[in-house]
Amino acid sequence: MNEAMAIKGTRSFHCYVPINSFQIKASSLSGGDSDFKVFNVLPEPNPVFDFDSCKVDDYVACVYETDGRWYLSKISNIDEVNREFHVTFISPDGHTVTPHRFAKGYKITKESSWITNKNMLCKIISLKTTTIRSRLFKLDQTEFNVIENKFSSLMADGN
Repeated sequence: MNEAMAIKGTRSFHCYVPINSFQIKASSLSGGDSDFKVFNVLPEPNPVFDFDSCKVDDYVACVYETDGRWYLSKISNIDEVNREFHVTFISPDGHTVTPHRFAKGYKITKESSWITNKNMLCKIISLKTTTIRSRLFKLDQTEFNVIENKFSSLMADGN
């Protein structure tokens, strides 16, 4: 908490929702899905993915080495010795999502693979179902942007 940063104007917000381990979004109304502001409350952590924070059935964003694209995925198994995750992919991949469709239409596929820790981008916290039978999902725009930024940084580093 010694590193926490103050948020100015807290009285003008009603709803606060964590986005990741260093950011929150705040809105003047409960729910805050449409009109919100993002605040950094801690310095951005080391970009290395925290392997130990994930468990089976968590959702993550990862890069699939076979095609070099990023995907939302559900963890189905963990190999702690080799530090790998067996994931089931969610479509569409990050490259085929158009800016106006970034948040809707994700669905679990039958495709899966083992992904190394170095190809993990982040743990997903905002993925929510949009249907009664949990077949379609939507992703918060802010978290989508975080994934895009991490993917761009990873690619720039030559992965």
